[in-house]
Amino acid sequence: MSDYPPPPPPGSEPVDPGSSYSGYQPDPGGMPPTPPSGGPGRFDDAFRARLARRPEPRFTAALAGVGAALALFGVLIWGFTYYFEGLFNSFDSESFGDTDRNQLGAGLAALLVVAGYSVAISQRRGPSATAGVVLAGVGVPIAIGFLSLDARSGANEDATFWVSVIIWTATYLFVAGAKGHTFFVFLIAFGLLNYVLAKNTDSVTSAVVVGNGPHFPASGTIAAIGLVIGLIYYAIAFALDRAGRHGPATGLVFPAFGAVAIGIIAWSPDIHRAGAGVLTVAVGLAVCWYGGRYGRRVTCFAAAGGVAVGIVLIVAAAVGDNDGVTAGVSFFFIGIAVIVGAAILGRVTDEAHDMDAEAVAGSR
Repeated sequence: MSDYPPPPPPGSEPVDPGSSYSGYQPDPGGMPPTPPSGGPGRFDDAFRARLARRPEPRFTAALAGVGAALALFGVLIWGFTYYFEGLFNSFDSESFGDTDRNQLGAGLAALLVVAGYSVAISQRRGPSATAGVVLAGVGVPIAIGFLSLDARSGANEDATFWVSVIIWTATYLFVAGAKGHTFFVFLIAFGLLNYVLAKNTDSVTSAVVVGNGPHFPASGTIAAIGLVIGLIYYAIAFALDRAGRHGPATGLVFPAFGAVAIGIIAWSPDIHRAGAGVLTVAVGLAVCWYGGRYGRRVTCFAAAGGVAVGIVLIVAAAVGDNDGVTAGVSFFFIGIAVIVGAAILGRVTDEAHDMDAEAVAGSR
């Protein structure tokens, strides 16, 4: 039986694809159409709604987010240019030159953070609020990074990351107009991945500089960090989706995909093409099933693409690079086998087809 309810009878009012309709009962897997109950006074309605629902794609909100990103990028370019001009224009044999010019980047980023919080708190929704969330979230580590920038040691990674995480967490939980925004979950997850990589792969940069090739001293470390963190993110996201908290789960699936990809790529020189192909197929199948189960389109389609890439790697390792006929025949029959297998599996599991309205409602 399908996990989704039967469609409404013909002639009834059309179903809103972004909402549930009367009579829907959540399945045991956990995809309730209404926000999860948090108890009286625990969450306000807006926060509970953002826990239960993924943000919908909106044209003007996306454009506002792009504008905020461009403004932040401008601060980075402006701030670093001004800083390095001060270092090199007044450089001598005894000093690095003017090291106080980091304050411009810190001040500009801080202004954008204040503006972002002000707009998010005052507007609460719409394109301006989206821009405010992006400015506030991304502007925080930029401001701290510039403020802690030192000519000899660079920015303070620990202060930049941990202070940012504290501010992001407090914002997600408590700041009106910004709390519950999935973007802050993404920032924390993505920031943690990069922080752990940066703290454990100091030898990678030197390996690139001296030209040691793809076998960096820290490739095993990168592989372990990427795969472990990525799979943990996917497991947490699955648990959140199963509990009906689709909002924060969305903030985890994108850094999870990047982390797993980094891990497989870093490990591939050691496990070779066949091993990388098998691992890619295995992870891709699991993530594709998860994406399809909870209506995560990008996750499902990207993971399906990963399965294809993994099969290509396996076939290439088996037949070699110079046997095009054997490779073509292999891909032909493997493709037919995948089609037949998917069709049989679809009938066995009674999976809803891609235009079922209830499947869309259930994923929200």
